Amino acid sequence: QPLRPAATGGRQSAALSADGQRFDINFVDTDVQDFVRVVFEEILRATVVVDPAVTGRVTVRTAGPVSKAAALDLVRSVLALNGATLSEADGVFRGAAGGGGGSTGGGGPDGDRPIAVIPLHHIDAEQARGALQAFGAESARIASLPGGRVLVVAAPAADIGRYEQVIATLDVDQMKGRSFALVPLQEAGAAAVATELNAMFPAGGDAFRALPIERMNAVLIS
Repeated sequence: QPLRPAATGGRQSAALSADGQRFDINFVDTDVQDFVRVVFEEILRATVVVDPAVTGRVTVRTAGPVSKAAALDLVRSVLALNGATLSEADGVFRGAAGGGGGSTGGGGPDGDRPIAVIPLHHIDAEQARGALQAFGAESARIASLPGGRVLVVAAPAADIGRYEQVIATLDVDQMKGRSFALVPLQEAGAAAVATELNAMFPAGGDAFRALPIERMNAVLIS
């Protein structure tokens, strides 16, 4: 069932999946306090107290259904991107202003900057974060939790689609358990560079592989 609209007028919804365990979450121009409260009340079914000093507005959308555990990671990351932390004691969660959490890039709270939530299936969040940084995501704020399966990106709306495309290219079954680097090229063509690398390092099997990603003019080295 859709979530209740926030009193502040932002649009928000969460569609429950057939198994009752996963949620599509979409919040548009919502006060961060309302975002945290609604996720805890309607999805996590847990008690949360948020410091009134935690302020800002967020636009959050998930690229696919997320679990309750991922929803908790999402709240933690959104708070971190707004300069706040989330802790738990005796079954009560508390959001506090100041500090930060996860692994982030950039600096400062993001206010009403759109936030995209990208579920990960085969690569971990730290690998995904590193790949985005190679594609000029210095202006973005990227949060990940070690070992997590969710990447949270706060960036200009025009850039979010490009970052989602990068992750979609990498987050495939063939990359599970492999180390990799996604290297954007400036002058040379991706196919030519990949061919040269494979000739230079003929390791055989799956030990080394260079793949051209021509639509991005990049080479994926794994």
